[in-house]
Amino acid sequence: MWVLFLVLNVLVLFVFYKVFSYRIVKNSFLQDVVKKYRNEIDAIVKNFNQASYDNITLLEEKIDEAKNLLKYLNLQKKELENMKVAPKVVTKEIVNKKVKSLKKKNNLSKAEQVLMHFNEGSSVKVIAQKLDISEDEVKLYIRNL
Repeated sequence: MWVLFLVLNVLVLFVFYKVFSYRIVKNSFLQDVVKKYRNEIDAIVKNFNQASYDNITLLEEKIDEAKNLLKYLNLQKKELENMKVAPKVVTKEIVNKKVKSLKKKNNLSKAEQVLMHFNEGSSVKVIAQKLDISEDEVKLYIRNL
């Protein structure tokens, strides 16, 4: 009976040994897999952080360039506002000179037709209606004499 009890204890111990050793091996395998995936995830996060940092740096540089360009454009705008030139004064003599030279031509351009009507004393509105152009265009032709 003692022998049977001893054999039974040895058998039970052997089964426990096998079960625990299997669990330990399984646990160590799982720990290796977890460690491997953790390292891969850390590498991905590190690459993502570096790419994000690079992109943020690039965006900050472009924002600085845009700010500098805006400053430059504002300075240019102020310069242009300070340099505004008064519109050219159209005198009767200037118009008469042009009209004399145009009377010799047969085919007149829009600008020349505007000048002829203007010389006859027509208003900007009337000239625009006769020639089917805008009043601003008529004013432009008159200013560019």
